[in-house]
Amino acid sequence: MRLLGHVELNCTLTCETGLHIGDEGALEIGGVDGPVVKEPTEGYPYVPGSSLKGKMRSLLEWHEGKVDSEGDTHECGDADAVSCPICRVFGTPADIDANTGPTRLSVRDAFPTEETKIRWEEEFDTVLPYTEIKTENSINRITAAANVRSNERVPKDSEFDCEFVYGVYDLDDGGQPDLDNLALIEQGLSLLEDSWLGGSGSRGYGSVTFDDLRYTARTADDYRSRGTASDETRDRDEMTLDEIRELFEDV
Repeated sequence: MRLLGHVELNCTLTCETGLHIGDEGALEIGGVDGPVVKEPTEGYPYVPGSSLKGKMRSLLEWHEGKVDSEGDTHECGDADAVSCPICRVFGTPADIDANTGPTRLSVRDAFPTEETKIRWEEEFDTVLPYTEIKTENSINRITAAANVRSNERVPKDSEFDCEFVYGVYDLDDGGQPDLDNLALIEQGLSLLEDSWLGGSGSRGYGSVTFDDLRYTARTADDYRSRGTASDETRDRDEMTLDEIRELFEDV
């Protein structure tokens, strides 16, 4: 097995409704019940790569009929994982001896765009810095007792820079080549747009869209020539998927 290169997909995640990806922060007197995850240096909310990748995998497993009748997490056996696109792309547990090679897809944490940071600081009229508070009532349908709770949310129209890195290998196993499975990324993003990200999605939270998708690629030869004055591919322009396929076919 040999690394042929990487394909990078960049896009913009836009919050169409308030977004809540929770953080197990310390509960303070008078604080919100459900804080959102924030990066520690400047306190800006961000979208963890694990949240994006986990939701995409879950939706694709349901779409491909890989969730059993008991709703257990999908795990292929040792032999089946090699030919399973989801296991190849998203990874397998450490105790599975599948010989699929490294997990193909890496999902980076998505941080707010500079324009969004400015809007949070100058335009959004919110209770907390950069975020809003959503207060809700949970009503007991038998006793009519109300239970008030408050959740912190990233405001609507906030934007985040997303980055997906996909490894391409020359594994010859009789299954689909790695480049054929690259389409799972966009398929997962499309499914996510019609679902939700984070918590409380059935109550209106977490509707997102992915826009301005841009592909670039680097081959193994690009890494070997990195740092030379004649290298034209270190900052390769945006590519179409057909151009990426031709590039790796040449490799």
